[in-house]
Amino acid sequence: MNWLSHKRAINKLGVSEPVLNALTRSGLLGYTLAGMVSDQAILSYKRFGTQWSIEGHRGPTIRIVGDNIYENLPAIESIGPQPPATQTHMEIAPADGPSASRFEDATKTDTGWIAHFYLVSNYFYFPNPTELSLIWPPPLKLSEPRPVPGADLPVTLYPHPLGYLGLVVVEGLGRPLKGAQKEAYDVAIPLLDELSVRYDVPLPVAHSMAVGVPSGIIRLYFAHRQGKGDRERGGDPAPVPVPRAEGCLRPLPRGSFLQQPLPRLPHLLEGLRRGHVRTEGMGSEA
Repeated sequence: MNWLSHKRAINKLGVSEPVLNALTRSGLLGYTLAGMVSDQAILSYKRFGTQWSIEGHRGPTIRIVGDNIYENLPAIESIGPQPPATQTHMEIAPADGPSASRFEDATKTDTGWIAHFYLVSNYFYFPNPTELSLIWPPPLKLSEPRPVPGADLPVTLYPHPLGYLGLVVVEGLGRPLKGAQKEAYDVAIPLLDELSVRYDVPLPVAHSMAVGVPSGIIRLYFAHRQGKGDRERGGDPAPVPVPRAEGCLRPLPRGSFLQQPLPRLPHLLEGLRRGHVRTEGMGSEA
């Protein structure tokens, strides 16, 4: 393993200095040493779009916040406690520098963002331990990064180190941070819907985040869940009555998704179709 200066890292990655600052500060280029970046971390980022922490495999250490932090969120000003099942976010500042001022400065200095949608939990980027996700990998195999043409923003599918689709990255460079989650969601989710329907496989998002450029501040997005103590005191929630709809339902054909056409990206899977796709059991291989 060799350590590269910022200038050499910029040349290796082909990114601007603000983007490199965001990547190093957020940990997307792994751990740094005296401001230098590991060439192995750069190779991992170019191939996987991130640094993966996988149990039983080599990689960065696990970084996770206790579930009590997620369950006991501070009250919202003029509203009160955060209601269960409502979306919220958590901000994590880089370890270097005074974090108190860094959050405020980032709102003024950040000029873009990079959003990640993980299909399996990556324990190097603080996944919410109270969230539910698949206990097995997505059955859509992927061997190398695949840029998706025709999307509203630059978006790339990245493989997991074990050979399946593990991450969708949306880039919003030069766009305001305030709308990052919504803009990235509107690009990534129709794409995952398209893949899910075409290959008849479930592709739920395990956790998502956005990294500010150049601050490197990580914004984790998740649905707030009822705390364990609240559940014990309040018991199980009352069942919600569901109206009966006898005679109004019919089974959908395998692989269909409701009856409305999905948003189609013109050349969504062009790179996947060129002789590289084959059906294999539940999933497909790219």
